[in-house]
Amino acid sequence: MVLVKKRGLSPVIASVLLIALALIIATIIFLWAKNFVKEKTLKFEEPIENSCVNVKFNAEVDLIDGGDGIDVKANNLGNVPVYGVEVRRSTGGSMENLGAEYFENGGMPPGTGKIVSLDVEGKGVRLGDELIIIPILLGETEKYKKPHTCDEEFGVIAEVSS
Repeated sequence: MVLVKKRGLSPVIASVLLIALALIIATIIFLWAKNFVKEKTLKFEEPIENSCVNVKFNAEVDLIDGGDGIDVKANNLGNVPVYGVEVRRSTGGSMENLGAEYFENGGMPPGTGKIVSLDVEGKGVRLGDELIIIPILLGETEKYKKPHTCDEEFGVIAEVSS
């Protein structure tokens, strides 16, 4: 009868393999979880949501092109630059997004007014409709600048005129 010596892995190699396996699993979990955590967008060195409170502006909406478009005339009355506006309409208890547009030349600085045009063809915008004009701010992440649409509560209501 022949005796066969059974040999296993040395303790050093086994330890290295366990550590490598643990690092690979930790990396996979980190990359997976990273998708759930958003990078914070900042404005004035604080979360951009806090800047929405300080936005003060008024707006008028004019129907143009026989109802195919609207002009939004906005005046920035506050101290926060507004990058653009999003226009919504309340229809039967829900909000319909009519579109968003950005102001030319980097936005609307405090104390100025600007006009943007939106194409609303086929969306049934008529004289007398009440639209909500919501400010869009430009914030910064670590890598790039990113627009942020404020909540509806920070918007202003404007009636469509001619």
